[in-house]
Amino acid sequence: MTIHKQVVVTFIRYSEVCEISEFYSHMAKHLLNGTEQLYIYYVYVDYVDYVVVVVVVVVVVVVVVVVVVVVVVVVVVVVVVVVVVVVVVVVVVVVVVVVVVVVVVVVVVVVVVVVVVVVVVVVILNNLSGDNAYLSSEIRMLIPHMLKGATKIDHQV
Repeated sequence: MTIHKQVVVTFIRYSEVCEISEFYSHMAKHLLNGTEQLYIYYVYVDYVDYVVVVVVVVVVVVVVVVVVVVVVVVVVVVVVVVVVVVVVVVVVVVVVVVVVVVVVVVVVVVVVVVVVVVVVVVVILNNLSGDNAYLSSEIRMLIPHMLKGATKIDHQV
């Protein structure tokens, strides 16, 4: 009957592997006297490898977290900037429209007032001039004839 013995050597430094290997090989020859097979599994990990793995994992996690945070911050900043720009554009458009409407209303009111003032001034000036006084006297002369039924009045200038 063959007995398989397994020796597992874990967490040893790389420099110690050769010595341990030689030790177990020598021990196997004396203990088994060549009648049994001895399986020796050497599982060794240098301590430096653990540090490197931990550092790499920490760096990868930190980089991923930083990238995610940066992406989230950039997205939030872009959204805020877009919202602010849209609000500013809407406010500017509303202000421009209000200013244009106010200017148009003021211009229309000023034009109407100027036209009314000009018409009133022209009418007043015309009434004060000699021609209008002459026409007024002519109209005064027409009234009695119109009342008598006359249709034509000769008037010498």
